[in-house]
Amino acid sequence: TTYILYYICPLHTYFFLMVYFTMSLGRDLNYEKYGIRYKLMFVACLIFAFWDIDSPIWKLVHFFLGETPVLGATGGTMWEWYFRTTLDHWSTFLGMLFALNYPITSLWYRKLEAQPRRLEWLGKGIVGVALFGCFLAWVIGPFQRPKFEYNRTNAYFGFIPLITYIYFRNLTPALREYSLDLLHQIGKTTLETYLMQHHIWLTSNAKSLLTLIPGWPRVNMLLVTLIYFFTSRRLYKLTLYLRGMLLPGSRGACIRSLGCLFGSIIGFYEMALILRSYGYTSLTFVAIVCVVCGMILYRIVIDASWDQYQMSSPDLDGDQIPIVGAKCEKPQFNRSITRIAPPLFGAVALFVLGFTWHGMAEYGAGKIQPLPAHCSLFANDGQWIRVDGCNEAIRAEAYRK
Repeated sequence: TTYILYYICPLHTYFFLMVYFTMSLGRDLNYEKYGIRYKLMFVACLIFAFWDIDSPIWKLVHFFLGETPVLGATGGTMWEWYFRTTLDHWSTFLGMLFALNYPITSLWYRKLEAQPRRLEWLGKGIVGVALFGCFLAWVIGPFQRPKFEYNRTNAYFGFIPLITYIYFRNLTPALREYSLDLLHQIGKTTLETYLMQHHIWLTSNAKSLLTLIPGWPRVNMLLVTLIYFFTSRRLYKLTLYLRGMLLPGSRGACIRSLGCLFGSIIGFYEMALILRSYGYTSLTFVAIVCVVCGMILYRIVIDASWDQYQMSSPDLDGDQIPIVGAKCEKPQFNRSITRIAPPLFGAVALFVLGFTWHGMAEYGAGKIQPLPAHCSLFANDGQWIRVDGCNEAIRAEAYRK
């Protein structure tokens, strides 16, 4: 698996940093009438020069990305990254405009709804007709274009259906009182679901669905999808827990943790290069290295964060279950079971999942394998075969197949 398949992670960070630096640099201008306008005009010029003009700026900034075709990027990593970022390269800018105009839009709604009913719906109707006209033009025009042509226009017209939906979705106070929690729950784990699809939901480089129940495709899809979504939700929660442990509220502690994280990543990357250069890339050896390094990393994290956790934990009274107002005894990390149990359980889970997934990938029904030898008698060796749709014999044979 190549890193470009996980482009969604740096893509979020990429445009988050655009918003962060836009608002943090010269933050006093954010509260001036024309200051924020000048900043956004400058950002718009940068976006235009970066993505919409054929210039060497892109290659100069992304010089570290390769141009050799790899899995997931047939035109090279640099071109794939440009393609992924250019699809919505104006969305972040439009999002900032939307956020800045949200207060005045909300005020416009409230003032309009304070008017007599006829004037209220006259104003809302005029805006609604204009937006619906733009939406209709988008449906008839850009939306009907072939895929590759549409991709070139999405960054400039893709916001039209979004703005239209937002307007009609919040048209009345009654509509604004309700929301669908399902969309909220799905939206919280979109990043995790995207990442886990390559490891749980799909196999054979995203060419087939993982098969746990051969011969029952619908039941298998339901089971695999449930496991996929459950794992994604769990990964989301674990990410929140780890973020709280490794990136606390204190700026100094946060900077130290970031330094340790980058050091750990670089160290593991160097270790992977060394193992690869010496040919130690078998599943067994990699699993042993992962377990040993995981235990070491676990010990380092616990030693660094245990005191803070112990200070923030409630007092327990003996072995009683903690209840409101009850005295508790602070957890002790110096007990052997506390030190050994978590990494031991993690190692067992790693071995079980690793060998299970490896066995399914090698011998599972979802694995795409060469056809049996006896099928060569029926192969056409790449030659075209004339098909006559009016021939009853051919139609009957196709029906039976």
